[in-house]
Amino acid sequence: MARPKKDPTMLMNFDLRIPVTAMQKRTIAKAASANQADMASWLRPIILDAARDALKRSRKKADRDIAAGRMRRFSSVEGMIADLNSGE
Repeated sequence: MARPKKDPTMLMNFDLRIPVTAMQKRTIAKAASANQADMASWLRPIILDAARDALKRSRKKADRDIAAGRMRRFSSVEGMIADLNSGE
């Protein structure tokens, strides 16, 4: 009986080429081997977790920047209102 087809979203048909030194490659290979995995299987979740974390940090910074911009706009509006009221 044939194995069921993989979900198309889980097909891994794209490669990443990452230049590393010979020593870096040996280190990664040893770590992967210690975890009974090949280098790609061992690295994949590490790289994906790092990418997700970087995106979260980026979004949080963008949210903080947006909030800071709103506060600046709010402060300048308050200043304009105060200026208008002081002229009365």
